[in-house]
Amino acid sequence: MRVALIAAVAACAASSAIADYVAPVDGGYVRLENSPCSDRVVLDLLRDEFKPLFKKGYMVFHGRQIALCWLPEGSDVVVIDAEGDGGRLSMSLFKKVSGV
Repeated sequence: MRVALIAAVAACAASSAIADYVAPVDGGYVRLENSPCSDRVVLDLLRDEFKPLFKKGYMVFHGRQIALCWLPEGSDVVVIDAEGDGGRLSMSLFKKVSGV
């Protein structure tokens, strides 16, 4: 199960003081925010012990905004979105932006 794998990676994650960052993706972009994950749909996908580790974010894909939660893991970030999809993105793809 994809979520179980991501949760296992979360257990090994180091904390980070990442500000807001944006990365382009095909058909849109991903934005990472430096505040706790608050999306109930995504949080319900995570085991309780991992919920405090995840931060808030969203992606815009072909004009649709989709909530996600993320956490740093080495030089990558692990993301899980509100549709249950997840994966890793290299932090090198992201550019720092001012908060909204």
